[in-house]
Amino acid sequence: MKNKTVFIGHPIAGDIQRNIKKVLQICEGVHTHNIIPVAPYLVSLQYLNDEVVEDRQLGMEANNECLRRKYIDELWLYGDRISSGM
Repeated sequence: MKNKTVFIGHPIAGDIQRNIKKVLQICEGVHTHNIIPVAPYLVSLQYLNDEVVEDRQLGMEANNECLRRKYIDELWLYGDRISSGM
């Protein structure tokens, strides 16, 4: 069986640190031999400031590139709402 690469979408803005922890928990929960969770924005948040418009846009463009290149097999959305960044 082919591994499935899944982009994990979750709101980040607001309580950024708490939301990062939630995304990490989601990734841990879904990661199996057949499902590989991908959340590249977690890396971007280490050096980009989500509250700076230019940084946020740069990060979102990088995320979109993953989808444009068809690196991602599926997009899974989590959280209580779909945020503007998702």
